[in-house]
Amino acid sequence: MSIPHAILAELGHGRLHGYAVRSGLQRRLGFLWPVNHGQVYATLGRLAADGMVEAHEAAHGPAGEGPGRTYARTASGERGLAEWCARPVAPAASGGEIREKIASAIAHGDARVVDSFLARQVASCSTLLDACRHEVRSRETADAARGLLDRAALRLLEADLAWLEAVRTACAGDAT
Repeated sequence: MSIPHAILAELGHGRLHGYAVRSGLQRRLGFLWPVNHGQVYATLGRLAADGMVEAHEAAHGPAGEGPGRTYARTASGERGLAEWCARPVAPAASGGEIREKIASAIAHGDARVVDSFLARQVASCSTLLDACRHEVRSRETADAARGLLDRAALRLLEADLAWLEAVRTACAGDAT
């Protein structure tokens, strides 16, 4: 997840208050990627210091918001976003904390520790998947990008759950 680049993309909609940036991120990226206000404002400050955005003091925001600071993407920010978008991303299967935890649990050598850990992971992933399905069903969106992100989030969670269940089954088979 790259908060700076997501913010630069959001600023493609014009000059925005930090609150509007965060609202746009939440609307587009959904509840699977929560972004708090502190992250947004701190990142906007770093982007401004790096010359990627310009901060403007305003009596009123572009949509009638109250006084405060608005932000606009600079040419340098546009180039940085374009370069980031052009770079390939490593596949999700290349690593991650969950894989490290499973390997550590297996290395521990106690089948009960492994099964307990995997059972909690399966339950957590299943709960998140159910919540995501409910959220997606509860709103119909005309935003094509949001629809694609929703379907991607569902598919990734489904794949994670299937993988966790397969690992749990394999580990249970090894313990017998």
